[in-house]
Amino acid sequence: MRNLFTRTLTSVLLLTAFLSPFRGKSQVLVHSTTGYSVSISVVPVNLIPSTYSCQWGYNYNLSLAYNVVFSGTNIPSALYTLQGTVGCTGGASLFYSLPLSGGMGFYVTNTNPWRGIADCATATLQSLSCNNVRVRINGPGIPDQTVTVPVLTALPVTLTEFTAKAVNSGVALRWTTATETANKSFTVERSANGQTWQDLQVINGAGNSNTLLSYTYTDAQPLAGDNYYRLRQTSENNSTSYSETRTVNVAAQANKIVAYPVPLTGDVCQLRGLTDPQQYMYSVISIAGMTLRQGQLNSAAVNVGGLARGTYVLKLDHKKTGESVRLTIVRQ
Repeated sequence: MRNLFTRTLTSVLLLTAFLSPFRGKSQVLVHSTTGYSVSISVVPVNLIPSTYSCQWGYNYNLSLAYNVVFSGTNIPSALYTLQGTVGCTGGASLFYSLPLSGGMGFYVTNTNPWRGIADCATATLQSLSCNNVRVRINGPGIPDQTVTVPVLTALPVTLTEFTAKAVNSGVALRWTTATETANKSFTVERSANGQTWQDLQVINGAGNSNTLLSYTYTDAQPLAGDNYYRLRQTSENNSTSYSETRTVNVAAQANKIVAYPVPLTGDVCQLRGLTDPQQYMYSVISIAGMTLRQGQLNSAAVNVGGLARGTYVLKLDHKKTGESVRLTIVRQ
């Protein structure tokens, strides 16, 4: 029962990893000559010995998680061949077969190789070095060939949510992690075309965590038109992985006044959209409605040093027109 529970739990975790918006480099991509490609992931999940009492040795099999995805044009209804082997120590080769039309699921081999060593109670994928995964593929526009599939390693972060939405103050990003392992940081990246990226903000990760954690960041100066956002996750060993991309279209808004950055981590709140800052009086107001400081703007910035962490209202009044603008400041 312990082995079955471990296999089931591991399978669920690996399936979650397949679905995570963070993508590892553990798949092989095979291109056809007719316009489509096939992405193949095959992950050894657990070793299944035939017995846990093995004075002379035992037979064994493997449970595998797989994901086969078609992309591009002229995608066929099915391939001709999609099967392979997993090589383990001692020359054992365990056969598996994948669905010709693609999909995600689990496969248990039935090759039953013999291992003449009495270690059935402690044998694992690692101890038997079951990490040589090969797949034979043949289909329309794909000649018969055998390729090696890199073995999936545990993802450092399980990302359960990643959203980007246009709001009055810019574009609000939010992401949630279910687990983090040696996670040093997230870097929010933005692009105008989905190809060339710039760093916007680095946010510290939790290191190691097994609880739901939420992160937020607001891009107070989005580009007019399409904005592409993604997260670059950096582990403590400086290895990186990337999230999926989110796209937000922001209409050009002339003369809109915006306070940034959000949240405010320093003492100076910058203002964008002011054509003549010296024509404005400002007031910093608490959420209880108390005016904490006020004066005349001398530049497109307000110093909020000394204020406690929290949310405030920055009120700007034009001295000639009487126009009033209320902006939200979140001080960390």
